[in-house]
Amino acid sequence: RIAALLTAQVAAARERGVGPDPETSSVVDSFQNPEAVTGRTRKLVAPTPALPTGAVDAAAGMEALTRSRASMITSLHNANGVALGGLVQTHPVLGAMNMYHWIIALALHDDRHAAQIREIGASVAAS
Repeated sequence: RIAALLTAQVAAARERGVGPDPETSSVVDSFQNPEAVTGRTRKLVAPTPALPTGAVDAAAGMEALTRSRASMITSLHNANGVALGGLVQTHPVLGAMNMYHWIIALALHDDRHAAQIREIGASVAAS
């Protein structure tokens, strides 16, 4: 879904004549609150399309994840040459974010899931 959002935002920006970002330094430090994504003290509920249904086995899930990542990489390549800082979309939990921050949040989201997996592993090992 984020790849599709990025693709749509970039296409609209290109139509408006948005060009490359003159700033070339990293945007990572401009993401104000990474803990809002990675923190495990606040429970977040995924939107309905992303909720597990139990109908997908591990192999199919990994295949879907691989396709999703490939789609995101394609969207990132296609965004080359467009300043993403002015392309803003509201996130349901994090609020208004530019597309650079959406990309950072996506990476942090994977960190959140990795922490969940470690917690589950630790609880299984302890039982």
